[in-house]
Amino acid sequence: VRVAASHAPTTLRRPPQMAPRRAPLSVAASAFAPPRLGVSKNLALSSRRAPSVASGQLRRSQRTPMIHATVHRRGSHIIVCAAMADVQDAMDVREMLKMDVKKDKGLVVGQLDNGFRYVVLPNKLPPTRFEAHLEVHVGSVDEGVDEQGIAHLVEHVTFLGSKKRENLLGSGARANAYTDFHHTVFHVHAPVTNNMSGGKMLPQVLEALEDIAFRPEFQLNRIEKERKAVLAEAQMMNTIEYRVDCQLLQYLHEENNLGCRFPIGKTDQVKTWPAPALRKFWEKWYYPANVTLYVVGDLDRSVDDVKALIEKTFGKLKPGRISADDIKRLQSLDPREYGPAPAAVPALGAGAASAQSSPSDAAASSVSGQAAALHDLLIKTRHSVRPPVDHKFGYGPLAPGEKPAEVKLFRHPLLHHYMLSIFCKLPIKPMTTMDHLRQSFMMRTLLSVFRFRLHGRYMSGEPQFITVDLDISDSGREGCAVSTLTITAEPRDWAAATTVGVQEIRRLQRHGLTAGEFERYREAILRDSSQLAEQANKIPSFDTLNFVMESLACGHTVMGHRDAHEAMMQVAATITLDEMNSLVRSMLTFASDYGREAEVLAEAEADDPERWPHLGATRATSIVACMPAYIGADGMSVGGGGGGAAGGSARVNEHGRQSMVSPASLLTVGSVH
Repeated sequence: VRVAASHAPTTLRRPPQMAPRRAPLSVAASAFAPPRLGVSKNLALSSRRAPSVASGQLRRSQRTPMIHATVHRRGSHIIVCAAMADVQDAMDVREMLKMDVKKDKGLVVGQLDNGFRYVVLPNKLPPTRFEAHLEVHVGSVDEGVDEQGIAHLVEHVTFLGSKKRENLLGSGARANAYTDFHHTVFHVHAPVTNNMSGGKMLPQVLEALEDIAFRPEFQLNRIEKERKAVLAEAQMMNTIEYRVDCQLLQYLHEENNLGCRFPIGKTDQVKTWPAPALRKFWEKWYYPANVTLYVVGDLDRSVDDVKALIEKTFGKLKPGRISADDIKRLQSLDPREYGPAPAAVPALGAGAASAQSSPSDAAASSVSGQAAALHDLLIKTRHSVRPPVDHKFGYGPLAPGEKPAEVKLFRHPLLHHYMLSIFCKLPIKPMTTMDHLRQSFMMRTLLSVFRFRLHGRYMSGEPQFITVDLDISDSGREGCAVSTLTITAEPRDWAAATTVGVQEIRRLQRHGLTAGEFERYREAILRDSSQLAEQANKIPSFDTLNFVMESLACGHTVMGHRDAHEAMMQVAATITLDEMNSLVRSMLTFASDYGREAEVLAEAEADDPERWPHLGATRATSIVACMPAYIGADGMSVGGGGGGAAGGSARVNEHGRQSMVSPASLLTVGSVH
């Protein structure tokens, strides 16, 4: 028996076959082979029995230290991993769960006087290189009906039209840009020292980013060149995979612009915008308070020096101000566009608006006292909601006349497989407290159990599906959390695959985890967390920066890996099997009880609230089935090529073609025992 012990709250010896990796929230049944977990047993040892964690009654007089231990059998060896685990100075567990999680000590977030935001995080990998990303908080959802694609074209013109960006060529730096639903990002990956001149790169990179975002020239020849590039990009992107993604987004977000304002835009509009239209869009959205700079990497100076350099480069920019035309319509503006309307606006007339529109500081200072106050109030601020859309969420009471989500069918001759996606949109719950971290831990446990159940039950034979994926994740890109059950299969197996996926979800929702599953996967997640903590300084700056951007977009606290692991050790010890299964019961009803939404809500209302935690019973907000156009419900070809297995029957529509039987009939099959 090999025994390892330490006062640090971490697993000290990990099974060799568990390769270090970031434990994902998204898991697929066919993506990974199951690890050989062997014999695993959680031991809690002390000189006397510790009080129950579930009771929440750990008092300050009870300061019993605990040993967190795990036993693993490896062939002829038994490995015992042990660590001292203090009990929060005997603090009441409920008080501990209310505590804020620790922010990464190295993360610095600041704001200049003009509203410009910045984030700095030193990171040692790769050595002597850094990332600088300038994020402008405007994307395709901010476009008007006649502006679809203009954010992307402005990105091209500003980025490729910058002379200072061209000066980065040959320095060892790589620069690029992209536009998404909610932001436009200009990013540079650079060495600390210029390969050609030997000068320091950080000042040069920041000056290039400042030039790109705030000093574009919009020359006609550049606009026409980039217009052609955008049109060529749109043609290149028009693949079947892109079309499927558009269909999924269209139905997932059919109630808002995320379902119709795609970043590539509409080519017929891209062909027509003149230079003034591009400049007007840029003037509206490219202002200091609507921009965030991220600098992550192996920096050649202190964080204070980096902050001083940011102030020197971007602090001279004037804050954005609402124009005179905007003042006239300010009361009707969406507050998510410019922020809340200043209180002084209703009392001011055209005279104040005229004074506000004056370009000089001298004119602004000469206006009356009330207009001068307005001058300060009308500084543009960043949108209060990103992206600026409203969502229809899959929880809470049903609206009058609300019916189950309709199954939308997308058929195309270039598709080769059947795919069913069941979506449930929920609001993002920012991860800021220990209780939030605890819930995140339970979500990961749920996903791990579902994945390995499918693998263990079906992968040893010949499953009638390609993948059955369950994903529960937050999306800063879309401004919501999305739970998704995705089932893919050969066309001939579409019905059997749908039945398997829904039945497995229903089985887990009805009966929950077993005690063995709960212990096994809780320990597996803690091992992954321990491995990630050990590699805290070995994650590339690019990945770290993307993680920070996504976390901040979702409102999460960015934690250091070691602090996150210690916190996870604390919260994991407070979770009971009943609490775990209650969360499973709530989160999976979107796929387990399609068609029974009203009944489930009534059951939850009459039940103990602790059995339906978080947001309560959930329901599907959209369902999309994708199928090859030439395949009928029986999996056989009905024309246009392709083939399939014989058997079954298909319906015939008014055009004389076979049509697929709706998967909705399979989502409401009988209960699982």
